[in-house]
Parts: sequence; structure tokens; C-alpha cells
Amino acid sequence: MTASITYPELTTIVEGGTKIFVPSMSLHSNIATKREPVFFNSAAELNRDISIIAYRSFISNSISGHNRNPKNKMNDIAMADSLCGTGVRGLRVAVEVPEVNQVYLNDINPLAIDVARKSSVINRVEDKCYFSVNEVCKFLLDLANKSKTSSGTDQEGKIDKIRRRFTIVDLDPFGSPANYVDCMMRSVEDGGLVSITATDTAVLCGKHPEVCLRKYYGLPLNNSYSNEIALRLLISLIALTSSRLGISIYPLFAHTNMHYIRFYAKVVLSKKQANKVFTNIGYLQHCFHCGNRAVSVVQPGGGTCELCYAKFSTAGWLWIGRIYDKDFVREMVTKTLPLQCDGSIQAYETSGKATMDMDNKSEDNQNSCKKKEGNNLEKIQKRKEKHLQKLFASCISEHDDIPYYFTSDEIASKLKIGPPALTSIIESLSKAGFRTSRSGLNQTAFKTEAKINEIVAYFRS
Repeated sequence: MTASITYPELTTIVEGGTKIFVPSMSLHSNIATKREPVFFNSAAELNRDISIIAYRSFISNSISGHNRNPKNKMNDIAMADSLCGTGVRGLRVAVEVPEVNQVYLNDINPLAIDVARKSSVINRVEDKCYFSVNEVCKFLLDLANKSKTSSGTDQEGKIDKIRRRFTIVDLDPFGSPANYVDCMMRSVEDGGLVSITATDTAVLCGKHPEVCLRKYYGLPLNNSYSNEIALRLLISLIALTSSRLGISIYPLFAHTNMHYIRFYAKVVLSKKQANKVFTNIGYLQHCFHCGNRAVSVVQPGGGTCELCYAKFSTAGWLWIGRIYDKDFVREMVTKTLPLQCDGSIQAYETSGKATMDMDNKSEDNQNSCKKKEGNNLEKIQKRKEKHLQKLFASCISEHDDIPYYFTSDEIASKLKIGPPALTSIIESLSKAGFRTSRSGLNQTAFKTEAKINEIVAYFRS
């Protein structure tokens, strides 16, 4: 006899312009864990906001004929949310990116898929949503799979078309994406988009180098710009895996915080371009004594710093090429708002056994909720808009072919003064003839061709 499914206590929230059922307990913690019966990470809302912006930008460029293979018709845009949890990312795509007419949501947890399916109903997008309970690689590579509910029955008789590739594939695991990269690249169409998250930042940022070498084929470094090294290790893994399949990737956008690394790339089926992968793969050398950095396209045999003669530490293989498509990021700027369609957050607790349709709330209560939340929501939205505009501006101006950055605190420690103003550092080094810019991965950092001794000497002169 099959045990009955026990639902967690659910709360209905509005994220962006989409109503989502989530476990109530997930809203009372800043850290997502696997202990919850249905996985939802409330702290990743900005991550998902950026996804919506990126997908809108990608489709806008595709309609203009720049991104996708012309053989793939624009009236057949399919997105795969391959590790969907409560389905929030895929459901937001279904609601907020209407050009996507097929959204496939998959999770190994049948309870999560039941909750996601209920969310599709209250958003009235159930006709474009397909659900499956499967291991991620089997889901991505199963070319003729029926759309299933968590109970294993046909979804009201609806069967997926036989399809060979997805237009957009999202891979957002709890931990490392390394096990799934091969499957992801086999499942995306020529000219499509992949978006990948890595949350094993302790591994990628240098705390477990032997694990990083095994999973990402490169050594990390735990230093002041370890998040950029981590990102470039992730890109390198994706590029090398893709090249083996005769696929080339073109980085479009990336962002990081202390909990995750997120990367977007265009996919092109081209053995000729895949053969050139090692033009963007190399090594970083870092001197922990003086702070010197160096880039090498061949594996360094140890080596000493030319500035202080201390032993270099090495990171890599890793991606040493560009990480942003500046035109794509400019397009993202135009697609930033509106992210919230109704300007309100409506939340209430309900039993897991209930039908959970939030429309049963009285109109008076909803209006009261909107009035209370209105001012706060406006402030939150303005802060979010300001943050995104600042982030995108930094990415557009960044010299992202320089695979490391410096921080103002680092310069301050060398000069034994308070941290210099970032704008002053950039202006001064630029006037001195060095290519210098902000970093999109650290808002207090800058990139420059100047060596650490040249930076310090210039400010002391």
C-alpha cells in the first residue's frame, strides 16, 4: 500500500508577477536547506529576477535573428527548468516571458511537482506547463517522454511533443552542477541559451582544492578575488565539456554573491569553433606575499614572482576570455522593468490539504494588504532597480578580458591609509595610461593592466 503524501504548510507569495505556493518554513530562514519537504530558496529572488531579464533579452535578440539557428522557428520556444523545486523560476518564465510557449518543469521530488502544478493553475498557465518527476539527466535526455504528474498519470491526457532540444535550459542544483553539464549541453538546441548556478562556493573558492580539481578540472585559490576565479573555473568546465561534443559557448552574462555563482551562455553547434576552446583556457598566478597577478596560457611550472621573488600560487585550468557580451547586457538594461506586474505581495498561510486558491480572500482584505505593503514594495523595487542598473553598468564598462581584480582595501593596506575612493583609483590609473574599470563581480573592486607595484607607486608619487 502506497503511503499518502503529507503536504507541508504552504504560503502563497507573489514574486515578480507570479503567484507561487511555497513552504511557510522557507520564508523564516535566510539559508535554504534540503530538510524542507519542498525546496524553495527565498534568498534567491534577485537571482531569479535576473533570469527573467536575461531570458527576455535573449528572446528579443532571437526575434531580431541574431541568437538562434534560423531553422528553429520562434513560435516554438521551450524552456526547461530541470531542477525546479517549487517551480518558481519556470513558472515565472511561463507568466512573465509570454514568448516562451512551452515550459518543462522537472524535479526528483513528486511533492514539489504537485505544488508547482497547483501554482501553474492559479496563474492560468497550466496549458503551457509540462511536469515530470525524474532524475535531471534522464529528464533532459528523454526525447519522447510523456508529461506526467507526480502520481505518474498523464496530465489530463496531454502528451509532450517529441522534441530534440530545448531553447533555454536552466540548471540550478543544490551544490555543484558538474554532474549535469554534459546532459545540459546535449539537451539545448543550436543557438539556444544555458543558465547555470553553482552553490558549492566553498569548493570553488579554495577551501577544498582537491574536490575542485576533481569536479572542475582546475585548482582554485582562496584570495581577495576568489569569486572571479570560481566563476572562471565553472565556465572552463562548461566550455571544455561542450567542446568534446562539438559545441562552442559564448558567455553572455554572469553574477555572483557569497552563496552562488550564476552564468549565462549562448550555445553554437560548431566543431570548428569548439576546436578553438583553448584560446580562452589558461592559468592565473598569484603572489600571496606582494599581491602580484599574472596570466599564462600554458601550465606554469611553479615559478617565482618577478616583483618580490616569492613563490607563485596557481589557479586553473580556468576561463581567461571575456565573460560578458556587452550588447546583450545593454539589452538587459532595457528589459529590467517591470518585474512586478501587480505591485503587491499577497501571502497567507493555508493547510496543505486545502485547494489553495488565493482568490478566495475577500477583496477588502486584499486591498488592505496592498495599502500596507505598497510603500515598502515601492522602496524595495527602487532599491532593486538601482542595484541592477549599477550592476549592468559595471559589466558593460568592465575590462572583462582581465581575469582578476584589485580591491580598494588591498591598496589601502599597501599604502597604510584609509581605502582610496574607487572612482579616484580608476580615474588616476586611466589617466596614467592603464586600461582600468570597475568590476561587475565586486562593487568595491577595479580591474587594471597595471601591476600591484605600479598601482601603489603611482598613488605614492
